[in-house]
Amino acid sequence: WITDEVWPSPVKERDMVIQFDAERLEAMYGAFPEFHDVHQMMEASQSGLEFFDFDFDWVREQFAKVRDTSGPEQILTFVELMTYTARLKNTKTLSVLKLVQPEGNSKQARIGEVVDHIVNNFAEEISVEAASDMAGMSPTTFSRNFQTVTGNRFVEFVNRVRIGQACSMLYATDEQVSSICYGVGFQNLANFNRQFLKMKNMTPSQYRSIARSELAASKGQHQ
Repeated sequence: WITDEVWPSPVKERDMVIQFDAERLEAMYGAFPEFHDVHQMMEASQSGLEFFDFDFDWVREQFAKVRDTSGPEQILTFVELMTYTARLKNTKTLSVLKLVQPEGNSKQARIGEVVDHIVNNFAEEISVEAASDMAGMSPTTFSRNFQTVTGNRFVEFVNRVRIGQACSMLYATDEQVSSICYGVGFQNLANFNRQFLKMKNMTPSQYRSIARSELAASKGQHQ
């Protein structure tokens, strides 16, 4: 799980994760048709789901209960949490790109190959024309399909990947902002700063300062 937000001070239990075996859930769906809504939610979640209008305190308590219990009680708590979540209607799909890329020569699979290439080679110059050649489509067809599959226009997606990498470097290294700018593939510092501000609502220097302050406060809290 990744958050784009940066907190100026530590947040208790900000990140909570439950790991589970998807095959066991599949067996549950088959044995109990009553879990149809949970099954539908899990299918939709392959593209990422954001939930709104839920009882945050109750959900947090359920997460903690799963963590602190064992045996049948732990399983029942997890099932109760999943059932509650499946009933939530106000949700947002984060991407139409499924978690597992389809195999074969479908348009979605070819777009997936381009996405992988961008993620692995973000610092290289890659044009729409080059990407469309990689996908075996015309630039117009590629652009339309890329936005449908990823939810972003091609240039926006490339910029998001590069800004994400820049955030990691700002947080973990002492490299100058200009060096990071060129290191992640931007050719112009002004454009880098503009795109960073647009996506993060702060400058690269402000991001580094807040992220470092948060890290230092977190370390101090655990000493």
